[in-house]
Amino acid sequence: MVKNNRAIVEEYTRLRRLQRPDGTGKSCRKAECPSRWKSVDDRPELYRKVGRTSAGHQRHLCKHCGSTFTVGHPAWNHRRQSKNGHVLKLLVHGNSLSKISEIADLAPRDVYRKLDFIYERVREFTARREGDLRSADWERYGRRFATDSQTLTLNWPNRKKRASVAFQHLCTAHANSGYIVLGHLQFDSAGDMERVEIDMALNGDIKKARCMWRHGRLWTAAEFKKYLDDITAKVVLDPEIAADVDLGLQLPHEGGLVRQDIQQYAHALMLRRMVSQSDCRFYFVQDGDAGLSKAFLAVVAPEVHAGRVDIATVAFDKYQVNDVREALWAQGRRDLRNDLGLSAHQLDSLPEEIDREIVKRLAGHRLGTAFA
Repeated sequence: MVKNNRAIVEEYTRLRRLQRPDGTGKSCRKAECPSRWKSVDDRPELYRKVGRTSAGHQRHLCKHCGSTFTVGHPAWNHRRQSKNGHVLKLLVHGNSLSKISEIADLAPRDVYRKLDFIYERVREFTARREGDLRSADWERYGRRFATDSQTLTLNWPNRKKRASVAFQHLCTAHANSGYIVLGHLQFDSAGDMERVEIDMALNGDIKKARCMWRHGRLWTAAEFKKYLDDITAKVVLDPEIAADVDLGLQLPHEGGLVRQDIQQYAHALMLRRMVSQSDCRFYFVQDGDAGLSKAFLAVVAPEVHAGRVDIATVAFDKYQVNDVREALWAQGRRDLRNDLGLSAHQLDSLPEEIDREIVKRLAGHRLGTAFA
């Protein structure tokens, strides 16, 4: 199927932008100033240090408009900074927001403020790590990556119904260390599905093939409404409890779903960018999703033909019990040992060149050749 290149580029650009913090708090605050959003870290020539506050925070002067601002600790305006780490631990251990509010002794509004704070710190960390990964010595740390998609369910309420909407979370892990190098949710918090639908009606997108749409990245409001109607056909809030549902403490009603095929192509582009500075030969292993496999093959086709990337698509029976899984794993190791003529200890001691043999065995084709 022909894909919408414009939509793919738009989503790739959005994902790149998410990896770059906007510099809020570290740039000129005047909305009309050309230096607005140009942070001290990225453009130090635009500013001059002008002393510190009584608390020891650095002050800067904007050379363009002459205004000053303070660059303090990210949590300098938090009244209860000690709670930040507590909230993060409760969050990553799967506690609900209401439970976090109760355990941390924080008002719901303060919990949301701290979640916003944590989100910005995660973005800053991700941006730094993204830069580090591009210059990583993959020959030393390992050249194999595994990509899979997980289905997450999130509450998306409206005034009459509540629904558990399914989102795809696409992850790529560094197979040698298990570190998640890329993770993208099928959701754009800044997306406007209603605006997309209006624009599509005005420019005639509806009458065109999807690959030719001007707005081919997000679902339309009508598509999302039909999806909600289908999954909530028999779900209605009881009138007696509807008044107690505080929608102000629920997930926001804004944002848009990204089309899954567009997400897959953009994710593959991000992975290709991450390893683009290395001359190593990489091995990409994916779940047996036809769309994901096609996306990766299309994105890294030049690297495959040049012998820099090998791709293996693996199908799993996800419903086997643990005993059966372990038996299959053990049989696979025995087969691999027999093929290579190695003992168990020798197999465990092999360098990463074994990845080449694993990919060869999984793919069933000689490396360096193209296959469907």
